[in-house]
Amino acid sequence: MKKYFLVLSSIILLFFGMQVEAYADNTLTSNPNVGESDTLSDTNKSNSNSIVVANSDDKNSVGNLNRSSSENKDSQDDMNSDSKQNLENDEKASVNNLENNNTQNKMDSGRGNISNEDVSFTTLSASNANNHYSLYIDSDGEQHFLNNGSYVRSSWIHKNNEWYYAKMNGNLAQNEWCSINGQWYYFNYYGEMAVAGFETDSNSNRYYFDQNGHYLRSKWVKHQDVWYYAQSNGVIASNKWSFIGGQWYYFNYYGEMAAARFETDLNGNRYYFDQNGKYLRNKWVKYQGNWYYAQSNGVIASNKWCLIGGQWYYFDYGGEMAAARFETDSNGNRYYFDQNGLYLRSKWVKHQGEWYYAQSNGVIASNKWCLINGQWYYFDYSGEMAANGVYKDNNGKDYYFYANGSYKAIG
Repeated sequence: MKKYFLVLSSIILLFFGMQVEAYADNTLTSNPNVGESDTLSDTNKSNSNSIVVANSDDKNSVGNLNRSSSENKDSQDDMNSDSKQNLENDEKASVNNLENNNTQNKMDSGRGNISNEDVSFTTLSASNANNHYSLYIDSDGEQHFLNNGSYVRSSWIHKNNEWYYAKMNGNLAQNEWCSINGQWYYFNYYGEMAVAGFETDSNSNRYYFDQNGHYLRSKWVKHQDVWYYAQSNGVIASNKWSFIGGQWYYFNYYGEMAAARFETDLNGNRYYFDQNGKYLRNKWVKYQGNWYYAQSNGVIASNKWCLIGGQWYYFDYGGEMAAARFETDSNGNRYYFDQNGLYLRSKWVKHQGEWYYAQSNGVIASNKWCLINGQWYYFDYSGEMAANGVYKDNNGKDYYFYANGSYKAIG
C-alpha cells in the first residue's frame, strides 16, 4: 500500500510539472511585444529569458511587462525625440553651412554656377583643388578636371591661383563666355577665368575684368597710370571718339585715352589733349619747344596759313609754326619767318652768310631782278642775291656781280 501511494504521488507530481511548463510556454508565445517573425539577437534572447522568469508570477509578470512596455515606449519616444532634434539640427546646420558657404563664395569671388545646369554647390578651396583635382585631356583635345577618376561637372575649380569652370558635360570652359548664376565670365585659351585686368575675347573685343571676374561696363578704368573706358557693352573703347559726361574723349588703337599729347584720329585729323583728356580749341600749344595751334574745331593747323589775333601764321606739314627759318607754303611760295612766327615783308634777310629779299607780299624773291631802294639786284633760283661771280639771269644774259650785289654786263 505504501509502495502504491509513492507511485501515485510521482504520477501526480509529473502531471502538475507538465502543466506548469505548458502554462509558461503559452505565456511566452502570447506576449504581444514579441512577434512571430521577430529575430532576436543574443541580447534580445537574454531579455526574453528575463521575461520568462518574470512571468513565473502571473500578476507580477503582467505588471512587469506593462512597465517594461511603458519604459520601452518612453525610451523609444526619447530616442525619436532625440533623433528628430538631431535630424532637425543636422538639417539646420547643413542649410546654415550651405548658406554660409554660398555667402562666403559670393563674398570671396562673386561666383555661382550656371543657372541652366544641374549644378554642384561645392566651391573648392585652393588646397582642395591642388590636392584632389587633376587635369585630363581627352582624345578630342577637350580638357577636364578629374576628382577620384570622375569628371568634375558644373563646378568652379581653384588651382594654382587661377579659377577654372567645369561645364555640365565636364569640359573645361575655354576661349568662351559662360553665364553663371546670371553673371558673365570669360575663360581664356588655357581655361583661366579673366580677372583683374584686360582680356581680348575670341571676337577680338577687349574687356576689363575686376577681381571677381566681372567685366566693367560704362566705367572708367585706370591701369598703369593710363585711362581707359569700358563702354555700355563692356568693350574697351579704341580707335574712336566717345562722348562721356558731356565731354568728348579720344581713345587710341590700344584703348588709351589721349592725354597730354597729340593724337591723330581715324579721319587723319590731329588734336592736342590736355592732362584730363580734353582736346584744345582756339588755343596755342607749345610742345617740345615748338608752337602749334588748335583751331576752333580742335584740329591742329597744318600745311596752311591761319589768321590768329590779326596776324598771319604758317604751320608746316607737321603742324609746327614756322619761326626763325624759311618755309615754303602749300602754293609753292617761300617766306622767311622771324622768331615770333611773323613773316617778313619788304625786308632783307641774311641767312647763313647769304642775302635774300622778302618782297612786299612776303614772298622771297627768286630767279628775278628786284629794284630795291633805287638799286637793281638779281636773285638766283634759290633766292640768294647774286654776288662775287658771274650769273646768267632769267633772260639768258651773263653778268658779273660784286660783293654788294652791284653788277656789270659781260660781252
